[in-house]
Amino acid sequence: MPRSNRIIIRLVLNRPVVVFRDVAMYIPILPTGMCTSNGKSVTATIQKIKADLLLLNKQHLHDYTQPNQLQTALDPNFAQTYRFLPDALNENVTGYTMLSRTIRHLYLSTPLYEQLFVPPMI
Repeated sequence: MPRSNRIIIRLVLNRPVVVFRDVAMYIPILPTGMCTSNGKSVTATIQKIKADLLLLNKQHLHDYTQPNQLQTALDPNFAQTYRFLPDALNENVTGYTMLSRTIRHLYLSTPLYEQLFVPPMI
């Protein structure tokens, strides 16, 4: 199977999976429940849509956490987003569990991760 078509994770829920994708993440067919921040605060958008899954481009995270990015940003909302980016790059997104750290950072909401992947305590 070509690399671009590999399934990273298959989530089967009794409701649509809500996905937040970084604007740098290309997804050819956007399913319902997919959202980008479009210049708004990433954290506020993720909280508002109650994202189950975060798809973040690792290079994008590196690019936008360089020194002076905040001072040279054209987007007036970038300061809010800038606070989120180092946490995402350093695998420390509150409420989410890292699933993949290749060319993309893939996070699953921690409650959903625990529901799907953590065996119940006996």
